[in-house]
Formats: sequence, structure tokens, C-alpha cells
Amino acid sequence: YQHETLLDPKMAPSFDPAASPLNKLAPWVATLGNIVIAPDYLGYGTDSTEKHPYLHAATSASATADMIVCVESWIEGQKIKYDKKLRLIGYSEGGYVTMASLRLLRQRNHNVTAVASGAGPYDLVNTAKYVMGIDGDVDRLFVGLYGLASLSFNDIYMNRKYSLLFQPPFDSLLQKLPMYKLMDTVPKNPAKLFQPGFRKGLCLNPL
Repeated sequence: YQHETLLDPKMAPSFDPAASPLNKLAPWVATLGNIVIAPDYLGYGTDSTEKHPYLHAATSASATADMIVCVESWIEGQKIKYDKKLRLIGYSEGGYVTMASLRLLRQRNHNVTAVASGAGPYDLVNTAKYVMGIDGDVDRLFVGLYGLASLSFNDIYMNRKYSLLFQPPFDSLLQKLPMYKLMDTVPKNPAKLFQPGFRKGLCLNPL
């Protein structure tokens, strides 16, 4: 199971299973005779001091695929009988990670029986163009999540100063606080969060 976007790292499956959204799903799935595996992704759980590479296919897929291989090896060592059918399921960010993991597992010639990928941000380029072209109020969470994605891609690919991406005061606030702690204060209008040059450049020449 690939979890959705977490606005609090403490909700990662291994950090506090009772607080995790997985707590509602895992017992039900397990009662159907399944063994449930739930990766944290990088930057969550015991790795929560590091930045989470949000919507970065390679790192999220490797975290998922590597955990699957490790758990399968442990199960074999424990002599636990199971049907050896791997089923991937994910929602929101987890939907995206599920598709990325499926691609990686196929590249590794690992059998996958079934996939359920729900409400994931699959077309990042065209959705980014749409968001950056908006000059009006939309859902605050929607704007904040694209702020989170922009931070992630900047850290991985561009390494630009935050002042080139975000308008004040967020350019300086994000130097001190993670985006998830600012979600309630993010403007509803993307044009008031992102710098005009960054919006224009992303629309014309997205990653």
C-alpha cells in the first residue's frame, strides 16, 4: 500500500501506525488473507529529518520496490505460506508512487498480479502549466501541494534561491519551516504564492 500525501511526517506508517491513514485500511485488507506492506517513502518515519522528495518517481519507486523485495525475502525465511501474488494499491501521492513502482518492478522482471491506482497526479507537466496559469482563488490545499512539488523539484533539479520561486513572505518562511506547516496560510491564488517569472518560465519550459 502506497500512502497518500502526508501533511504531517508523524503520520507515516512506521512512525505512528495508529495515527496513519493506513490504520483504517490495513486491518481490513489483512483480514482478507493478505500480507500488507506499507513503505514510508524517503523523508518520513525514522528518516523524517530529511526532506521528502515529493512526486519524484525514482526515489519513491525504489523505496517501495526495495521494501517489497526485503519483505518477500523475510517471509520466505520465516517459512510463511502465501499465494505469492503481489498487488499494488495507492491513493493520491500513493497513486503516483504505485504507477512508478509498477514501472520499476517490471524493469526488474518482478511479477505484479494487480494494480489499483487512485486519484494520483499523473500528468505533472500539464497540471503544473494549468496551476501556474491561474490568477484567481482556488482550493488552498491545491495551491499548497504545488508549492510542495515546486520545492521538491527545485531541491532535486534546480537548486535555485527560494526568492526566485516564491513571493514574500513565503520565500523566507520556507527557509525556516517545511511547507506542510504553512498550508493553512498559503494564499488561495497561485499568483500570490509563486513569482511571476517562475510561473511564466514553468508554463513555457516545464521540467
